[in-house]
Amino acid sequence: MISKKWIMTILLISALTGCSNLEKQGDVVGGISDNEALKIAKEKVEITKVESEELKNLEVDLDKFFDDPKLKEKSPCPVYWIIKGVDKEGESLTVYVNYKKPDIYYVKNER
Repeated sequence: MISKKWIMTILLISALTGCSNLEKQGDVVGGISDNEALKIAKEKVEITKVESEELKNLEVDLDKFFDDPKLKEKSPCPVYWIIKGVDKEGESLTVYVNYKKPDIYYVKNER
């Protein structure tokens, strides 16, 4: 049987761990929803079939990853909605929509 003391210890550790990194938490507070990101992928990139979507902190050099040397000036937020799907021509695409600034999005072909 799990004791109440053990449960309280686990909850306390979880709470303290979550509060200890407020700088990173700021990256995921107040951004766009998955529905807004999907709308961008469907309207701007014309994805017709969505295979997956996830919110992720991209831990890479974003300027090089997206081949955009001025990206950090546009948005320092490294959190992106990653939407994988197929466009109307049947090509597999991955759309990266910035969590804080939805007008910043990138498309990569998945051939």
